[in-house]
Amino acid sequence: MKKRYFLVIPVVIAALYYSRNHVAMKHPKKVLEETKQAYRDVTGSAINYTPEKVFKFGAITHVYRGMINTPKSNYEFIADCYTGELINVQEIVF
Repeated sequence: MKKRYFLVIPVVIAALYYSRNHVAMKHPKKVLEETKQAYRDVTGSAINYTPEKVFKFGAITHVYRGMINTPKSNYEFIADCYTGELINVQEIVF
């Protein structure tokens, strides 16, 4: 019986650690900083601090909307609140 605990305890700890990272929303400022690293020569950026619900990939996803300005063009993005991954990026055409 004790041998099972040696296997079960690490699995439970790993599951709790994984779920903790995906349950808490990332701070919008941190998501914006991670997004800015994907672009060169960022001249301006903004993010909406209020999460929105978007129906994407067959499920409701909580997202942050933001904007990145570069010397050549401007981009609007949608990023996942929990992971910070970019879901959609569109170039803004004037």
